[in-house]
Amino acid sequence: MSISILEFSSFVLLAPPALVFHLLSYLGVARFHINLRCSESESGDIALHFNPRFDGWDKVVFNAFKDGSWESEEKIRLWTFNPSSHVQHVLFQVKVNGKEFHTFKHRLPVQQVRAIQVEGDVSIQSIIVIGVSPQPTASCLADVLTIA
Repeated sequence: MSISILEFSSFVLLAPPALVFHLLSYLGVARFHINLRCSESESGDIALHFNPRFDGWDKVVFNAFKDGSWESEEKIRLWTFNPSSHVQHVLFQVKVNGKEFHTFKHRLPVQQVRAIQVEGDVSIQSIIVIGVSPQPTASCLADVLTIA
């Protein structure tokens, strides 16, 4: 399942932004990922790749995709993470169920983020975006929310 959730073509993420995801994954899910993309293009830069993996090694992989290549992965063991966890990104500081999990150093400016992509066996309950300029209205959000 590939879902392009929110495009920021008319909005700019401010530093520090906060993105709060309420996700539920399906029983037996092996992995899913959230990408903070710098464009909607599949070949475009990704400022943050957040990829929980429940494949026996149980970890979260953090990375960035820049100028056509993946950079060095950061792998964190899943000591507090489970498939139905509440995830919050703050300046690429990731909190799981309200507890600090990992801080991912910026490799691309947060102001370049233009879209959120969620892919895998996961159900999105809600996404809250804090720190965009100008603030989107409900009618604007209806126009930019897309499922592909």
